[in-house]
Amino acid sequence: MREYKRCVQRGKRRQRRANLKVQRLIANSHLVGTRGDGASVDDIYCASGKWRGSTYLRGEGETGISEGKHWWIVKARFHGSDFTALLRGEEGYEIALARRHGQYEYGIAAFGKGIEYGRVTKTDATAECGALG
Repeated sequence: MREYKRCVQRGKRRQRRANLKVQRLIANSHLVGTRGDGASVDDIYCASGKWRGSTYLRGEGETGISEGKHWWIVKARFHGSDFTALLRGEEGYEIALARRHGQYEYGIAAFGKGIEYGRVTKTDATAECGALG
């Protein structure tokens, strides 16, 4: 029984480390691009926890803007230097993030998995994070 508990604790520790590693990669980042369903995204994630997400749906012609004071990473999985993860924020905000072959991708989170990934450009957002307050 003790061996089982140790295995469970080791798995949780690995998961926390993977989540923290992705969180450090995404902190102070500005992600701009298009999801796989054609929606344009323009998101900022700060190391302080503040974030702003903007999504423009072409067919509907509206922009959805979400903001919050805390974001976190769950279900991070590494495959060499590539990863997949879910990013969550307050009030049910959730997106899928991935890095494949050095390229960042942004997708829709559904049922605990990422779908419809599209390529995004990741740039430093230290200045924007200061403006978010």
